[in-house]
Amino acid sequence: MSTQRSDDFNPWVCQPETVQLDLEWRGRAFYILIKKRLNTGEDRAVRGAAIHGMRGFAKPGQDPKDVDPELLLNWKLAGYTRLETYIVEWSLATDAGVKLPIPSKDRGQLEALDSALTDVMEDAITAFIEARDAAEEPLKKVGSSSIETSAKKLSA
Repeated sequence: MSTQRSDDFNPWVCQPETVQLDLEWRGRAFYILIKKRLNTGEDRAVRGAAIHGMRGFAKPGQDPKDVDPELLLNWKLAGYTRLETYIVEWSLATDAGVKLPIPSKDRGQLEALDSALTDVMEDAITAFIEARDAAEEPLKKVGSSSIETSAKKLSA
């Protein structure tokens, strides 16, 4: 069994990189420091946060065509989970200089923020993710075509 030193780079895991997004809201400049990317567990938690449950399943002996299943969504929880997961640090502080706790440390603080401010942060995170993914798209295509080529070779 080998022991991995802390200075070893592991290309298989999500590296703890951050990006600072400089923003403005109502004439006040601030920043949020966000994770450049989420690890698998964080990503799945964010993606699944909106799903609250399902109802309307067919009962034993009931024809499934006679049932209209319904997916129950909780968009409030999804928004909170996304901000709590991505934001590592921010510069939000009171006029007296008291720094506000980050969302992952205090959900109540997040709930108390002006909704227009959280919209600015959510929009900035979304724009960053879209730009990051667009920049990485050629890499994904290369990886996909390699996988498809390998799969075709195996099936032949």
